[in-house]
Amino acid sequence: MDKKHQPDSRVKLLLQRYLRREATPEEKAVVDHWFNSLEDNTTSFSGDRESLRKSILAGITARTAPAEKGIRVSYRQAFRYAAMLIILIGTGIGMFVKYGRSKAPLELHTGRGETLTSQLPDGSTVTLNAMSSLVIPADFARSERKVLLSGEAFFDVTADPAHPFRVSDSSMTTTVLGTSFNIRAYAGESTRKVAVVSGRVKVETPGNSFTLQHHEILQYQPLSGKAWQSHADTAGMRDWQDAVLDFDHFTIAEMMAALERHYPVHIVLHSRPADTTVYNIRFHKESVENILGVLKGLTGITVHPLNGQLIIDTKTYAQQMK
Repeated sequence: MDKKHQPDSRVKLLLQRYLRREATPEEKAVVDHWFNSLEDNTTSFSGDRESLRKSILAGITARTAPAEKGIRVSYRQAFRYAAMLIILIGTGIGMFVKYGRSKAPLELHTGRGETLTSQLPDGSTVTLNAMSSLVIPADFARSERKVLLSGEAFFDVTADPAHPFRVSDSSMTTTVLGTSFNIRAYAGESTRKVAVVSGRVKVETPGNSFTLQHHEILQYQPLSGKAWQSHADTAGMRDWQDAVLDFDHFTIAEMMAALERHYPVHIVLHSRPADTTVYNIRFHKESVENILGVLKGLTGITVHPLNGQLIIDTKTYAQQMK
């Protein structure tokens, strides 16, 4: 397919899913973002912004709704209004088709047990892990390519030496020219991790800078300021995309937080300050019940279902309460 026609096809498919109520929350947010961006780009159309919105939706609905008696709906006519929206996108509205002109950033979010793969305006792709978010500024790729991450994501970055790609979280910034890498930066976890699968990145922490090449990983602890760089099988850092839970040097509290992100459970953990032991164990597509059963034998925790919650006591907490 000719590359210049691919955005139009993607937009038509997205609009069809939107009207059929089959769009994901993230896709719906993108369409809503386009509509909300019309205010500065409708001078060539008659009527107000809301009328234009309704006319576009009415035109697309004609394509997806059943025809009434004696009425035939033309495919070309049905997409005429969709084409209007595509033209607007081509002039600078659509964040995912052309570089946007909206002042508002675009935000991607995932809920419990969800992952999301999206293409950024520069052609790079990002996959968000559960309970993660990515903020894409409105001026992305005009002067620089910078995004804000909370949680965990895998990036496959399109090379553009003139516009370095930067990922920032609350404690560090990772800069790349063109590579694939994974960043784990969940709030509440003591260690941030950057793993390079291919290419090279630069990671900046307060007062320090590190250069990582493929098969290298940086672990950084914001509270202590400690950071260490090492060689590792970094390909395993993306295993979460295949429903793998990798508890690599995790405390009990960090494991329980991860379970809450990936499963529809609410956990109340009772622990003691002395519960700082770290564990290494991997699970692949296991139920939360099976995982907790294994962790009982490994860590000595006890589990008590109560009012829709899972009350979990560490071994040291249970001993103190006797």
